Amino acid sequence: MEIAADRDKTPEDLLGEGRLQSVLPPSSRITVEVNGTTRTWTVPAKGGCSGILLFGIIWFLFSSFFVVSMLSANKPGGIELGAILIVGTFVLIGVGLIYAGLCQSHSFHILQVDAVELIHERRTLGRLKRRSLPRQDISSIELVVFYTENYKPVHGIEIKAGPRKIKFGSALTAEEKAWLCEELRQAVSLRHTAAPLSASAEAPLRDNTSILGSAPRSRIKVERRGHGSVVHISPGKIGKGILIMGTVFVAVATFMIVMGARMWINSSDGPPLFFRLLWNGFCLFWCGGVATFGVMGLGVMITGWRMNRTHHQITATPEALQVVETCGATQHETLVPAAEVQDIRTGIFQSIQSNSGNQQTTEVQHRGVIVLSDRVIGFGGGCNLQELTSAIAALNQALGRG
Repeated sequence: MEIAADRDKTPEDLLGEGRLQSVLPPSSRITVEVNGTTRTWTVPAKGGCSGILLFGIIWFLFSSFFVVSMLSANKPGGIELGAILIVGTFVLIGVGLIYAGLCQSHSFHILQVDAVELIHERRTLGRLKRRSLPRQDISSIELVVFYTENYKPVHGIEIKAGPRKIKFGSALTAEEKAWLCEELRQAVSLRHTAAPLSASAEAPLRDNTSILGSAPRSRIKVERRGHGSVVHISPGKIGKGILIMGTVFVAVATFMIVMGARMWINSSDGPPLFFRLLWNGFCLFWCGGVATFGVMGLGVMITGWRMNRTHHQITATPEALQVVETCGATQHETLVPAAEVQDIRTGIFQSIQSNSGNQQTTEVQHRGVIVLSDRVIGFGGGCNLQELTSAIAALNQALGRG
């Protein structure tokens, strides 16, 4: 949470903000060679068998076995052909996972900076990929988030020169990434910039009132009652979008489960018992995995349905703060003394990146944040920033906070 202290930030966050010194660890295998005005960094391959590679091998062998078994059965028919195509798709997914795992574990990088250009070479299993960027065109060298693993961001090094980018280094440690990033900055005469750790660090920000477009009417209504203020917040369009997304998830999962059930082999079909057990086991595995996505989609549907029907009423007086959430016939009330309210302010609800030509723009959606002594209450996600600011000012004024 953005309210949290620095203990919740990753080492890459602190290093990217320039608040933690970047030093190459003694155990690092990165080597540096200086030859006149040319500096060369060699980043050896991580080696071993990564989790992606191991999972891809198991996935590929498992799905290939069933494709071979189905072809050996030599039983033509619409259902059997459809089943072969479905399982064949899983084989291709396994090949992609194996390739991604090999690139992650068995690629080594060579970076070279001279007076004219920056050169990046990546070698994977004997295959060489070489890219170069003119020094004068390089605008930034930063740590950015490449992807998320186990709900934690995985950072890497991004070198930008206009619309061209070079990305690498996600397998390095946080200290190695920061040290190499700073080394490259100094080599191309770039100053450190405390950029946010995202690919859109330099993108302009603009307020966006809703994911699905601007709201036709105001969602926030502020009333003055004596020495207090009452803020009414109606549901926004974001709940409808989440409801539609969850419905699509459930519909696709239901279709895939029905198709998987049609692949079930009965004892009357005549294949050997061993093949029948393995194939039906795969059907159970298939239906179970798809059912998991269906349950997740159902949860998204319920969340969107509740968001689409939830109204907030926030009442602030010099003595207390009351938050009432109404969803249909259900109400949830939070009542706290005014002294326990530490802060009421705006926060970022969601950021959406969009490309327009060669320019990247980040659309920022805001929400209100009530900070209590033991928890945080959010409200008004996706509302217009000006409306949120006015409502928060009214609440703070009623609480005697300014």
